[in-house]
Amino acid sequence: MRLPESMENRLPGLTIEEWFEIDQVSVTDVRQIIDWAARRSEIASDKIAVFGISFGGLISSIVMGIDSRIKAGIVVVSAGNTEKMGASEPE
Repeated sequence: MRLPESMENRLPGLTIEEWFEIDQVSVTDVRQIIDWAARRSEIASDKIAVFGISFGGLISSIVMGIDSRIKAGIVVVSAGNTEKMGASEPE
């Protein structure tokens, strides 16, 4: 995730509008990478997959839902609070 320094210093306390903007930019970034990959002769454009962890999992899920060029995806702890989960003990 690329963020302006002004946003990075306020994580995770961004506004809903700022999070939405970050999501939009991130989804656009992934789709632009797919555009690039589709033009490369050494890449099988009919076998494009995505992999994302945490925020990347959230973005990968969104892109899989809107871009039919993605044929497979793996998401790990999609948009989860890994700090809280790691610190918690099962009851």
